[in-house]
Amino acid sequence: MINSNIWRAVLSIPGASGGTVYWRVVGTRTNRTTAISDVRSIIIEPAQPVTNPTISPTSKNSSPQLSWNNNCNTKFKVWFGSDNNFTKKTTYTFNVKDPNNNGGVFVKTLTSGQWIAITNLVRKASDPTIYWYVESWDGLGRHNQTDVMNFVLTE
Repeated sequence: MINSNIWRAVLSIPGASGGTVYWRVVGTRTNRTTAISDVRSIIIEPAQPVTNPTISPTSKNSSPQLSWNNNCNTKFKVWFGSDNNFTKKTTYTFNVKDPNNNGGVFVKTLTSGQWIAITNLVRKASDPTIYWYVESWDGLGRHNQTDVMNFVLTE
């Protein structure tokens, strides 16, 4: 088994955060001659974005609940914007200690202050559509994000 410090070093190799890593072992015998193994490889899966992100309800008067499947991620930054370019935006950061707790599902009810800030993004707009996405980082600091989604703010 590889200890976590060595595993972090392996993943810091350019391209190793998702792809093939090659290695070989060089050993030194007691007579100081060396033995070199054949080249070996391992495929390392890249960090995955969260899956099944939802926000509900989306009524102006009721703070919604965010939820998603963690996919081994421990840090999250949720972006909300007035348009798909996030011209006006607000962000919130959340963390979990163990991504497998709660069956690997993140659930968080937004505070009324957070929800007011989000709804204010489109307060004076004729289109009540709010855009959002979730950035995530796994325990090794590898990053990914969901596609941009949207919902319509209702009365």
